[in-house]
Amino acid sequence: MANQLLTIGQVTMESLPVLENELTFTKEVVREYDKDFGKQGAQIGTILNIRKPPKYTGRSGQGLSTEDAIETVVQLVLTTQFGVDTTFTSEDFTLNIENFAQRFLKPAMARIANKIDADGLLQYLNVANAVGTPELLPMLF
Repeated sequence: MANQLLTIGQVTMESLPVLENELTFTKEVVREYDKDFGKQGAQIGTILNIRKPPKYTGRSGQGLSTEDAIETVVQLVLTTQFGVDTTFTSEDFTLNIENFAQRFLKPAMARIANKIDADGLLQYLNVANAVGTPELLPMLF
């Protein structure tokens, strides 16, 4: 049993860099909260609340016009699990480990990366568009 767990760990450690390298769209997604993901005692279940920044209307002229700062959240429900399942014996790993990543791991991770990117791009339709004068937009962010 111990050797089987070691083999799974080796495959996982080899898989992650291959998966990251295969991602295209997902590499460009803001990942500022990655360091908080998976911390001991911080498990949230299948619903992630994503905080949206407040929206302000602004004012023109000298008169003071205060606005409330109202933060809202959008719920992201983690419903999809996707994977590529294969079976190899310890003999396969022992005799072919040099070719395993190229022959089997890379195509499997490419399929998973394509699915992640495709799901992310489908969500792009839900991203709000910027509105306003184009030359002023950089100053807003």
